Amino acid sequence: AVAFLLRRGFARGGEVFNMRADLEDNNFDSAAEERRLQEQGISIRRLSEDDRQGIEEFMLREFSQIWLMETLLAYEHAPPTCHIALAGGRIEAFAVCEACGEGWFGPMGTSPALRGKGIGRLLMYRCFRDLQQLGYRDAVIPWVGPADFYAKFASAYIDRVFWRFSKSL
Repeated sequence: AVAFLLRRGFARGGEVFNMRADLEDNNFDSAAEERRLQEQGISIRRLSEDDRQGIEEFMLREFSQIWLMETLLAYEHAPPTCHIALAGGRIEAFAVCEACGEGWFGPMGTSPALRGKGIGRLLMYRCFRDLQQLGYRDAVIPWVGPADFYAKFASAYIDRVFWRFSKSL
């Protein structure tokens, strides 16, 4: 397939990859750290129907329409497969699972003001617990950005690599 594309004028424009995290041999307990954040005025909980306007505003302010569409797919599950962090009553971080594929994790993001506090990791752990309860043995983390984050906090490893090709028409 690669030779076929190259012969027809396509150029390789980089690569993306998926990672995989083992859900069976890891402890994703986050209760103590969530209590620590609560003392700092940051609460973590599952997304509810009442949060629909807030999650839409947050996603469009900090991320993208595409991530918003993917995140709203969490509402197709009961309970929604999205966890959020709030500061000052406003959504400032989120993580979604089981929205874009079976056993998949993501997207996930934290507003710049709250990065570095471990919030993303805790939201990821909540999603991983959801996936465990759904019976998954591992989680797929598609089109990964920060590979070192997932390797460190989820013992994830690179599973599949995708080459991107393009051609001007």
